[in-house]
Amino acid sequence: MNPSSPRRLVALTLCLLCAAQTTFTQTTKKRAATTASAPVSCDQQRALALVQQQAADARSFEKPLGQISVMTRAAELLWPYEQAAARAVFADAFQRATTHFLAKGDEAKHEGRGAMIILPDQRVVVMRAIARRDAEWARKLALEAAEDTRRAAETKSTPAPQVLGVQSPGYKLLELATPLLAINQPVALELIRKSFAYPANVTQARLFYELAAANRTLADELAREAITTYARKGTTEDLSFVSVYAFGLPGAISPLTMMMHYTVPPGFEPNAALQELALKAYMARAETLLKNPEQHAENPNKFWPEPMQMLVALTTLESLAAERFPAYAERIAALKSNMHTANNEKEQQRAAEFLQGRRDREKESKFDSLIEEIEREAKPEKKERLIANAAQVADTITQLEQVESLAQKIGESEARRQLSNWLNFKRAQLLVKEARLDEAKIVADTIDELDHRAILYFEIAREGIKKLEDKLRARQLLDEVATAAGKAPNTDVKARTLLGITHLLAEFDALRAAEVLSDAVKTINALDNPELSMGFILRRIEGKNFSVYSGYNIPGFNLENSFRELGPRDFDGALALARNLSDRTLRSTAILGLSSQCLEQAPPQQPAAPLKKDAPGTTTRKPGDS
Repeated sequence: MNPSSPRRLVALTLCLLCAAQTTFTQTTKKRAATTASAPVSCDQQRALALVQQQAADARSFEKPLGQISVMTRAAELLWPYEQAAARAVFADAFQRATTHFLAKGDEAKHEGRGAMIILPDQRVVVMRAIARRDAEWARKLALEAAEDTRRAAETKSTPAPQVLGVQSPGYKLLELATPLLAINQPVALELIRKSFAYPANVTQARLFYELAAANRTLADELAREAITTYARKGTTEDLSFVSVYAFGLPGAISPLTMMMHYTVPPGFEPNAALQELALKAYMARAETLLKNPEQHAENPNKFWPEPMQMLVALTTLESLAAERFPAYAERIAALKSNMHTANNEKEQQRAAEFLQGRRDREKESKFDSLIEEIEREAKPEKKERLIANAAQVADTITQLEQVESLAQKIGESEARRQLSNWLNFKRAQLLVKEARLDEAKIVADTIDELDHRAILYFEIAREGIKKLEDKLRARQLLDEVATAAGKAPNTDVKARTLLGITHLLAEFDALRAAEVLSDAVKTINALDNPELSMGFILRRIEGKNFSVYSGYNIPGFNLENSFRELGPRDFDGALALARNLSDRTLRSTAILGLSSQCLEQAPPQQPAAPLKKDAPGTTTRKPGDS
């Protein structure tokens, strides 16, 4: 996806940190003083009882998302021990997720000027958890979910808004099929093939590319089936989604309702037979559009009219055919000319603008070309956008310094500040990778976005422990972060930072980790509706006429992981802290986190007793099941 596009999908999490001035001396090898470990009182029977209680309590939670998340996690933990009970909880969670979807549809929220956060479809969340344990049951649920999605879109008088195409039944099937490929390939392939019965979407090409790395023959086979299917009954948009893989492109050859950037595997060579198949499909579709224009009038709800999409596609294919398939070049040129006439002047202009924009983006993806373009550009607003794009493309310290020298040409002070933080974030990461931890610390200190600075401090501390075995310095650094966070106002950012500190400290100092976690609990209890589940932060550069975004993964900054790390080291202490959380969903999430280590370390080896199934996804309980 174009990072400057308002359609870019990113996940958002906020964290907090204040900077400290301690240098991380690379030559120091002194280790932290050993602290006595708190008594561990974790046993499977006790942990299992706690999980069963959370599953039961979740049914009375006020918020559906809290119910579903806790029930799903509890069922995962119960499965090796009480499979009948786990199945019942999974089935209940899926039903609640279905009810929620039919009431709300796909949900999204906006952040900043152009970032969109897509909230996960809870049905898929539950199905993925089930798929790791019973792929056949997950398959049935996936088909059921796809059918529910189709009916909801067709029958609702005021259907839930489309969220960039993710409400497509085919998208739902592929969302589950992707993780299933590593679990149960036959089931995954069945779901992939069933997705071809619905409109194509961005996930298909991404899946083909990912599969090609492990099994190129299978990826080509699925792509061939997809192209053949959509050539028979699809539109230009369908063909453009699935032909990305055939032509080995990083993006679609025509404008679509959802544009996405794809990662082409290194050394990927397109299959000539697939390319020829896609070319023939485009030509056949173009002839159909030209022969029956009245059947393909512009849909007022569709941003890109199909004749305009086809004009762009044929313009793109013309050069490819001339180079690789000269036998089709004349026919494609004629179809392009006729399609140009079939579009009105407005759509001809839109097609030309799209093609020019793509040429510009291709140049901007190469750092040296982008710098040359910045130096030539006379319009301040375009120059600023190009500088922001250069910050994203730069991947060496030298390149970052080049962009930094251009930063003063950005007129808005806020955009300059964000650009400086972006560059320093990347510079510090590169220094950490090179084990230049003192320098990385100095650069991190210059970043005034507290959550971003926190991430860098954690990376520095982690590398110090791993490469230098310097736990004392790591603790000093994390203590400074915790002290600064303690002085900050109570926000989600502060809570996330304290949770992140706990996660890392628990590895080597359980007593101090428990102290920080206690502060995190107090902070969380002081918040209204805290958001602590997402594992990403959003980096941004927002100018008057442009926006650039990037999501950055922070796996240790959530409630469950922090309690999970501390649980085996001080189970009773962690349990007491979890029970102090005032929010019922967060309380159960924390208890499940600390229980998970006990249950996942050594699950029972004996096979589960046979189950009497009442219907797909349901199971008759035995007396005493909960």
